[in-house]
Amino acid sequence: MTSALGSHDFFDAAPDAVLLVNIEGKIVYANDLAHVVFGFDPGTLEGEAVDRLIPDTTRANHRELRRGYQRNPRRRSMSSLESQVLGLRRDGVTFPAEVSLGSVGSGSEMLVMAAVRDITERIRSDVETMAARLALDSVEDGVFVFDGPQSNLTYVNNGARIQTGYTTHQLRGMFPLDLIVDLDPSRFSEVLDDLSTGAIGSYTATVSLKRIDQIAHPVEILLHHVESPNRLAKGFFIAVARDISARLVAEETIRASEAAFRAAFDGAPVAMMITDLADPDPRRVLDVNDAMCELLIRSRDDLVGRTVDEITFADDRVSSEEHARQAREGLFSVEKRYIDGNGDPVWCAVNATNIDSDLGSPYRLAHALDIRQRVEAEAERDRREKFLSNLGDIRMLLLSECPMSEIDAGICQSVLKLFPGVAARIISSDEKVHDLLPGIHRVEAPLVVRGEVERVLVVEGPDVDVDDDPEVPKMIEALANEGALAAQLSRSRQDRRQLYTVEDRERIGRDLHDVVIQRLLAIGMRLQAARDSDVLSERVAETVAGLDETIDVIRETIFRLSTSEAELQTDVQTLVHSFRSDEGPSVALNLTGDLASVPERMTDHLLPVVNELMSNAVRHSGASHVEVDLEAVADFEVCLRVVDDGAGFLSRRRSGLGLDNIEARAESLGGDVEIKSTRGEGSTIIWRVPLSSTNSDDDPDVS
Repeated sequence: MTSALGSHDFFDAAPDAVLLVNIEGKIVYANDLAHVVFGFDPGTLEGEAVDRLIPDTTRANHRELRRGYQRNPRRRSMSSLESQVLGLRRDGVTFPAEVSLGSVGSGSEMLVMAAVRDITERIRSDVETMAARLALDSVEDGVFVFDGPQSNLTYVNNGARIQTGYTTHQLRGMFPLDLIVDLDPSRFSEVLDDLSTGAIGSYTATVSLKRIDQIAHPVEILLHHVESPNRLAKGFFIAVARDISARLVAEETIRASEAAFRAAFDGAPVAMMITDLADPDPRRVLDVNDAMCELLIRSRDDLVGRTVDEITFADDRVSSEEHARQAREGLFSVEKRYIDGNGDPVWCAVNATNIDSDLGSPYRLAHALDIRQRVEAEAERDRREKFLSNLGDIRMLLLSECPMSEIDAGICQSVLKLFPGVAARIISSDEKVHDLLPGIHRVEAPLVVRGEVERVLVVEGPDVDVDDDPEVPKMIEALANEGALAAQLSRSRQDRRQLYTVEDRERIGRDLHDVVIQRLLAIGMRLQAARDSDVLSERVAETVAGLDETIDVIRETIFRLSTSEAELQTDVQTLVHSFRSDEGPSVALNLTGDLASVPERMTDHLLPVVNELMSNAVRHSGASHVEVDLEAVADFEVCLRVVDDGAGFLSRRRSGLGLDNIEARAESLGGDVEIKSTRGEGSTIIWRVPLSSTNSDDDPDVS
């Protein structure tokens, strides 16, 4: 046996596990590698049945195969189909193995030598290779493997077969340049040299690939060089060809579409803008058309690159959250103001929609329609409606017979509502206005009553520029006309009340004269006829005397009823007229207010005051013009104002002018006197008495 086995070192040096098995299926020898492969401790396999190294599922079949081999022993290499079996390790794990068999001796002395090789890694590699091949066959791109420019193709995938129409066998007999039509051979060799030396990592080109029907189609080819893991073997090249026929058609379609879009975009009559939504907060302008440039009075270079907020009116800018919401919605409409090149706002109706990009960055296309005329028309309509509403409020005040002070306040409030930020007031026609500050404008509208300008509505502010808005003075003039109408109505109502009062007094006087006095006279005559005795005659005389006194009182009453306000107005007119002459100054008289409310006791003081002031102005001041204003405001005051343009006087030297008496008369009625006089500039004297003070019985002598 020893001579048959030789040295154990010989088997231990073998690259595979070696087992010697006798005719009974017992292991008589196992080298060191066999113990390692099957997971046994060294020297423990001898004496074990070889079936122990076979899984249970194949153990019975293995026995039959072993007996058949013993009956007909022969040499069997690992490359045969029968060489692959499953081995069983000591820990119960199976593994694929290849077994080569040979025999030593014969008969009962025959030993079978089995060389066992664990092929787990090789099978895994084969599986991975198969998976790679399947993966390559599943892609549409064509994969071609070759060793060099003058070598045949060594591998092609299914994509290569589809692209060319050739079979695998046909392709493996072809050179790369047999398929590539428009690539120069020398250039192809240079590229392969650069790839093999590492001068370039890869090479991409668009070429034409020839099909079996000799029709070439465009492909994009990518070349790589792969180094062989075996340093003795040469590397190889991989060419990946992608059919770009559909892509070229799509690109051409896109180019045509872009050209059409560009023509429509640039030539569109509606202003359009394209913005970048990669970051929805800044939204930079990528492009604008000519209509947008014309609308905003800006050049394309000025607009492109700016953010949307930079060209949007400050009050119309939205937050980052609103930008993000609009970007998510993809389509939105808004009315907003842009800022043109002159810094002025431009009202636009903006409709925007998102545009998907092949580059991954979304865009937004916005159409801007100029709506300035509509906005201005709506603003003018709103202002006109507000104006008419305020005009209606003022006319309601007129109908309610409010005092002029309330109507004046209503007019000024209406001006402030129509033109916020301005100042409005109603002044007398002779009051001077101050100079305007820079940027402030003024509109003056007269209040004309009975053909004369009595007062003026003055409106001042930055927003009442007549040149910018010609409607402004028309509205202010209309409000002033309402004030003039109010004054006219007030005077008409006063005249009507005075007429009613005079008519009532005349009627009462007629009744007293025609009825009461006649009856009293008849009674007196009958009493005179009855004086027969001295006693009766004395009593009748007393009665007649009493009747005469009563008749006198009634006549006095009738006289007073026929005068009052009409007499006061006439007396003042007559008194002032007496100072008019061709040689003297011109005299103007203005009577306004409720003269019926002036009591007789005040009239007794008023006429002497008028006479004294007219005498001073006409006879002593040397004036060329004298103006007398008398105004009575019911339940408030009587105001007499005398103005002359004469020599004037010093207020501390006014003796001999009767001014002390004038002041005394005013003080007796609870009023006062205001004296304004400057030497050489004329005089203004205002005598003012409250109507509520005339109930006092004290009346000092100021005549």
